[in-house]
Amino acid sequence: MSEEQRKNPRYESLNLSYVCEDANGVVLQEGMGRTLNISENGILLETTCHNTPNNTLTLEVALEDDIIHVRGKIIHCHEGQKGLYKTGVFFLEHDADDLSVLKRFISTFKGKEG
Repeated sequence: MSEEQRKNPRYESLNLSYVCEDANGVVLQEGMGRTLNISENGILLETTCHNTPNNTLTLEVALEDDIIHVRGKIIHCHEGQKGLYKTGVFFLEHDADDLSVLKRFISTFKGKEG
């Protein structure tokens, strides 16, 4: 999907930790990853493990000096370079404070672009 087709622009972020669960809430894996880009609706992350679409990720994402907690559905996962995987996640849950931090982070990046 091109940047022009996206509902929200994407912004680079930092590192994260995640827990992957199946539809029954069974924990499949836990790990660390890197945020490739982020928007108000979702995140593209890079991990060392494949993540199966339709499973759920609970994420802690570092955005500068803040950490936000979000839960999302895995939309796609593709093997990238050097055995790393790129996983697209659509946000399902986040609280108002975390959304506020995310919006502030995105606003800061918009200001740096201009």
